[in-house]
Amino acid sequence: MNARPFQWWDDNRKSAALGLFCCSLAAIVLVAVRSFAMLAYERLDFDSDQAIVGLMAKHLSELKTFPLFFYGQHYMLGVQAWIAAPFFWVGGPTLLMLRMPLVIVNGVVAVWLLRYVTRSVGSPWLALVAVLPFVAATPVLSSNLLETLGASVEPFLYVLLLWALRDRPTAFGLVLGVGFLHREFTIFAILGIAVASYFETGRSKLAAGGWVIRASFAFAAVWLLVDQLKQRVNTLGPPGGAIETAPLTLQLQTLLSRVVMRPSIVVPHLRQAITEVLPDLLGMRAVQPLRYNINATVSVGSAVVGISLIAVAAICLVRLVALHLPRRGKGVVPLPSPFCIYMAVVGLQALLAYSLSDAVDLRFPPILRYALLALFLPIALVTAYFEIERRRDVRAVVALLIGLCAALNVRDTWRIIDEYRRTPTPSEHRILADDLVAHQIRYGSAIYADAYITDFFGRERVILNSTEKVRIAAYTARVAQNSAVAVRIVRQPCVEGRRVASWCVIDPFNR
Repeated sequence: MNARPFQWWDDNRKSAALGLFCCSLAAIVLVAVRSFAMLAYERLDFDSDQAIVGLMAKHLSELKTFPLFFYGQHYMLGVQAWIAAPFFWVGGPTLLMLRMPLVIVNGVVAVWLLRYVTRSVGSPWLALVAVLPFVAATPVLSSNLLETLGASVEPFLYVLLLWALRDRPTAFGLVLGVGFLHREFTIFAILGIAVASYFETGRSKLAAGGWVIRASFAFAAVWLLVDQLKQRVNTLGPPGGAIETAPLTLQLQTLLSRVVMRPSIVVPHLRQAITEVLPDLLGMRAVQPLRYNINATVSVGSAVVGISLIAVAAICLVRLVALHLPRRGKGVVPLPSPFCIYMAVVGLQALLAYSLSDAVDLRFPPILRYALLALFLPIALVTAYFEIERRRDVRAVVALLIGLCAALNVRDTWRIIDEYRRTPTPSEHRILADDLVAHQIRYGSAIYADAYITDFFGRERVILNSTEKVRIAAYTARVAQNSAVAVRIVRQPCVEGRRVASWCVIDPFNR
């Protein structure tokens, strides 16, 4: 007599597990699809700044040095280089191996986020719909989530990990310390935890003295350890050139110097964040990828996505307000889940931080990487709606509109892939690097934009020193020691030298 209820329970658990597995698999596939172009085509979005991380990973894999921070800077831990080094042991110093760990992190974030949202809304299928803005990201957003500029998708991982560790203050403090030193935006998790924990238990974590003390000590331990390392590790790369070290307090000075509080600057920045940053992250308007240094000619994003997402936001907000209005004879509708509130608070801080940055110049396109965590806002809104909405027809409309946007994003990704498939033009810097190696040219100089990317593509068989910003002092020293045989790489038009792609190679030996 009691077997049937237990059988029903087991069947439900199996069905839920199967649904979560299928949705997780779908999320991983979508992440792989949107990442393919960034892995396969060197010309799409790769420059000297990103090549620096590749060179850091190469030096670490060869045990030449330990890249504690991004070369030439006093902030952003070299985590991207650390996780890429093992891949270099397997597949060599290639763009594919450099970005592969970031693809894995994207997949982990997608599945982890899906599981958290599933707990909130009770359905993995609705959860998959809610996280589609991240999983089926636009080509512009996907590019930002895979760039090797020191940090890209990692803050999402830190934020999710800190939520998981909110009841373990020591571990929380350790992860926060690493995350903050890697990318300062990780600090947004503190206010998020404080607000969400208040809604969850009626008392904020920050009001618990023991929790704060243990988390603070753990954070301080990470800070002191990295500070000691930083004063002993050359920030300008491997031995052989100038040496530069400094205390870790220089990071705080650098960050604080970039904060502006004047309303005349903050308000226009915030307006840009709302009217340009969020729309371009979500594909709500048509833009040329070149606007964000993505070498593709097809237009991405569309007004259809914009109208659809505005409709979704309107439906969600109206229904959330309506369902929370007091009604006679109706029960109290619960507030959004703590995790939903956590995402919303983190996302709002990302928009605010963007508006406070003096690096933002309204004369140029927005710096999307400064506001990536704002993606939590639309996910939080849809999650909050799915948590309380019981009308299947309205939920279906929202799900179909978000699914349409995801399909259009995938279409844009395919259009970029198809463009490169039809005209498989290699990177011009790859052509330059291969030419210099073929002509046995070992040393030279070029502007920053041409130097370090050529060094990476040439696997340091050719060393070009930057004539502008110097990030690897050993290159400067080696080129100076071999100045008699060093070439000059000059952008066309030029009046002398051998032409290679967009450059002239001025070689004293005419090789």
